Amino acid sequence: MPWHSYQISILVHITYRPNPNWDLNDEDSYLITEYQFYITDNHKHNSYFVQHCLQKHWIYMVDRGYAPSTHFVWSIGYVGQFKSHKPWYFVGCYLNLTCGCEKLVLFWDWSWD
Repeated sequence: MPWHSYQISILVHITYRPNPNWDLNDEDSYLITEYQFYITDNHKHNSYFVQHCLQKHWIYMVDRGYAPSTHFVWSIGYVGQFKSHKPWYFVGCYLNLTCGCEKLVLFWDWSWD
């Protein structure tokens, strides 16, 4: 019997941002938490896919009236997406692509051993 497997790439982006209508009496209302899931049938979860998702996320935030001055990115395995000069070019251009938003990348590598 032949065996076949379908594969996808997925990038999950969790956004925490200040709530402009937060209630002083409710500390849980200070932050808005949003979840975006980017899914493709292209199994190459490469730096271009990550760049595309980050650009989609920026457009999503700007369309909702929120354009932060700093974008903090925490990620496990992010280092694997940035092993060549092309991804770092994207990081270097991020300021211009987002009209001045600084991108601060905080990542750690994870071993599945």
